[in-house]
Amino acid sequence: MKLADFSIKHPAIITIILLALVFFGVLSFRSISQSLFPDIGLPSIIVFTAYPGVSPKDIEREVTDPLEKELSTMPGVQRITSSSRNSVSFITVEMDWDTNLDMKIGELREKINGAMGNLPEGIQGVPMLFKMEANAMPIYSVSVLSDIERQTLTRFAEDEIAPVLSRIGGVAEVNVHGAPPQIVDIKVHLNQIESKGISVLDIFQLLKSNNVSLPAGSVVFQNQSLNIRTAAEFSSISEIEQMVIGYRDTSFIRLKDVAEVSLREKRAETETISNGEDVIIVDVYKQPKSDTNTIIIEAKKVIDTFSRDYPGILSFKIVADQTADIKLAINSVKNAAITGGILAVAVLLLFLLSFRTTIIIAISIPLSLLLAFIGMRLKGQSFNLMTLGGLTVAIGMIVDNS
Repeated sequence: MKLADFSIKHPAIITIILLALVFFGVLSFRSISQSLFPDIGLPSIIVFTAYPGVSPKDIEREVTDPLEKELSTMPGVQRITSSSRNSVSFITVEMDWDTNLDMKIGELREKINGAMGNLPEGIQGVPMLFKMEANAMPIYSVSVLSDIERQTLTRFAEDEIAPVLSRIGGVAEVNVHGAPPQIVDIKVHLNQIESKGISVLDIFQLLKSNNVSLPAGSVVFQNQSLNIRTAAEFSSISEIEQMVIGYRDTSFIRLKDVAEVSLREKRAETETISNGEDVIIVDVYKQPKSDTNTIIIEAKKVIDTFSRDYPGILSFKIVADQTADIKLAINSVKNAAITGGILAVAVLLLFLLSFRTTIIIAISIPLSLLLAFIGMRLKGQSFNLMTLGGLTVAIGMIVDNS
């Protein structure tokens, strides 16, 4: 039995199916997330290695080449490109498009661990891995302005504002930047260390050995294995000043006795300026498949709360907000689709001169879109420039096929 014959003989069943299609289509439409661009995971991983004080040529010979040789044996690798610069090595590993990057990072880590024996001892820690993602731009950025000193303001943003924003559902990461990093400045009095029989190299080695965090094994407690670390990192200038560097005449020699220790700002390579003022920027990044609009609405509520709690002390200004771009893009595509659908129906009516045929085609357009919304919801797709553009093209194809 043909579908047309079945539909004519069983109108009640067809009506129920159409009503169910409309019901679930509307539900799907209301629950589909919105974003400016689709979630596309680029199949690339960056391997970053720091080797301070080494020239680009030595970086390439001692770090980049051994890692490239080891990583090239991995299955699924399409291409490896590298860049060796002063003190750092960047290696980009491009995978097949159907590669699961989360699984590949584990394999890459094993390969890097296998190559560690061929790397120089002077590299900083273990090479770091970063996934290249299409959504590597913030969906919401806000500047924080205050008369408070910038370093203090940065710590407040990192300790108070960022954790609250991070707890919003769908937020992947919150970054705070703007203030130049601080470094510890130690000015050693050479005449004093010479008189006490201490060298600058001794002080350097003591600073290095006293500022470490190392694994100390594990213990089993209530059938659970717990890892233990020995934390011996400096947390304040006072701790550095009190560090013992020698012993003479029944008394300890501390660093403050032979040197001046202070904090200073490192020369900034980039500056964050808004309306001619140095500001702190808070960037919010979203997780894949999450709703951009919902995240930004919740983020604005958090910022409004801090504005009310600290009146006259903190002020905020929106730097980037994707909701406006999303609304503009969606409305543009939606208006184009509606206009195109109306014009298509009008042209059909003009040339077919059949009101009944035109009505059938006109009804098929929204029903087909509702069915598409159900499919998008089941597949976890979002409303974005790509999917809305595809729906617009589909409207024309529906008219042609009708």
